[in-house]
Amino acid sequence: MRWFRAILALACTFLNVYSLHYDLVDEEKEILSKTLTKVLGYETIPEREKALTMMSRIPSYLSRRIEAVFEDLQQADEYPDGNIVRALLPRIGKANGNEALLYDVSVVSPDEKIMRVELHFHMPQAGRHGSRRRSKSVRASVACTHHFCRGPYLLTHIEATRTTAVMDATLPFAQLHSLNGSSIAITMWRKDIKMRTARELVKRNPPFLLVFTEGEPVKDLQKTRKSEKDQRKIQTNHLQTKHKFTTENRILRAKRNNEYFKYNEQQQPKMRATLRKLTKAQQIAEKQKKDPWYGFGDEVDEESSDSEEVEDDIEQQEQQELVLLKKEGGCGLSRRLISTASLGLDHVVLAPPHIDLSQCNGSCDQPTKRWSPRATLLSSLSSMRSSICCAPSRLSPLILMFLDDQGNLVIRLFPRAIAENCECL
Repeated sequence: MRWFRAILALACTFLNVYSLHYDLVDEEKEILSKTLTKVLGYETIPEREKALTMMSRIPSYLSRRIEAVFEDLQQADEYPDGNIVRALLPRIGKANGNEALLYDVSVVSPDEKIMRVELHFHMPQAGRHGSRRRSKSVRASVACTHHFCRGPYLLTHIEATRTTAVMDATLPFAQLHSLNGSSIAITMWRKDIKMRTARELVKRNPPFLLVFTEGEPVKDLQKTRKSEKDQRKIQTNHLQTKHKFTTENRILRAKRNNEYFKYNEQQQPKMRATLRKLTKAQQIAEKQKKDPWYGFGDEVDEESSDSEEVEDDIEQQEQQELVLLKKEGGCGLSRRLISTASLGLDHVVLAPPHIDLSQCNGSCDQPTKRWSPRATLLSSLSSMRSSICCAPSRLSPLILMFLDDQGNLVIRLFPRAIAENCECL
């Protein structure tokens, strides 16, 4: 009998999940596809064969790293490294007459702010006998390709494992980005050990740049509110310290202290008498609770009892109306999951396989269960005919991992995109 209940529970769960998927009309699919195309930065969506060709050029270790970043963003509450992550692969070029690895800087929009840039070099040939000393022996420098720079810039190590070396390239990348540079040239070598040429590195295990940026139109609201709060705190502290040392302030503070102590001395007998009265009233109330005959034979005011009964009936009726309103057409969240395959974008949008398009539906007629300041204002002012609307009260971020026009893996986070809860606002 237990196994039958378990199978029934699994079937119900499957039906509930399946019911979340929503079939779109052709017009809705076209509108949604155009919107996503614009959001992802495409002029036209690349064909499936071209996208598969670009995917085949991405090494497996790069895919694993970008998937780990994607999972970290899904579980994070704050985003100090920005809301856009790009993985850039190199091409062969020349810097100062020598072969170098060229990374495209122009893929990052001028409106974006560079937060962090990492150079990842994977060494699969290390095997079981690899050591951290071997990865630490890898060196990398940024060649000077702009007339404002001075000499090569040596990158420092952030992390060194048995098979991976991670170096910090934030400063030179940010400088070239601010100067509208087209590409950054990096040369690599090993200390006292011969290393493959740049051409061989690109063919076998190309080092890649992981670029964390913050888009100007889409900012983390929590971070913005925190910075504004800190700014207000700094301003108030500055004003307090500026005003604290004036003579008038000292005189006023001394006067208030004297009046405070004087008030306590004058009011102390009255406060004691009030405390005695409260204690006596509490003792009488406790005795009345224990007396089973308390109130027996007293006269009852019929008008007050009738009014209390009417008020109770009104409260019960309002509660019933609230329940009916919640059940029949009340404000609520309707879940909708749209698969990227149904939109024809599954070869470009790699994760997630389904996009949450939940929306708020239902009416907000009075009485409402939870009142907001706007709802109270609109209901009290009869001259204003604006109706209370059913709107999302809590929003969660939408994270997309996709391929850009040049075949780079990109993760983009939109902080307030998915509705999680709806209320009458």
